[in-house]
Amino acid sequence: MPRFVPALIGALLLCLELHAQKPDLFILSVGVEQYRDTRLNLNYCADDARDLAADIAKQNLLYTIHTPRVLTDAQASRAAIRTALAELEREVTTDDLLIFIFSGHGIEERLVTYDFNVNDQEASSLSKTDLFQRINKLG
Repeated sequence: MPRFVPALIGALLLCLELHAQKPDLFILSVGVEQYRDTRLNLNYCADDARDLAADIAKQNLLYTIHTPRVLTDAQASRAAIRTALAELEREVTTDDLLIFIFSGHGIEERLVTYDFNVNDQEASSLSKTDLFQRINKLG
């Protein structure tokens, strides 16, 4: 038997083992184009969120894909995004991958959610710090 055959068989078994132990992939995709304050309205953000989540979810060769969570327009309030992150906290492990997508306005290290109020920016947007703290709790 040629020497490379055992190495080839070992490599094949390793690939099969890795394939059987695919990490889970979670997607939270947010797109806000229609804001409560219509002066902030944009174009294509909801489509971006849906399309990106759908395209990423097709990458099932390396990951076990969980149904993407997609929040658009009125669904993308500060509370709803925080709730989605809290739900993910109960599901995502350290071996998993989370992709967070946001398409919409941002201001001074804050994501501008659907219910943004210019007179109360802190309570009506999602700060980078809050987002990072919530994501760091995952797994």
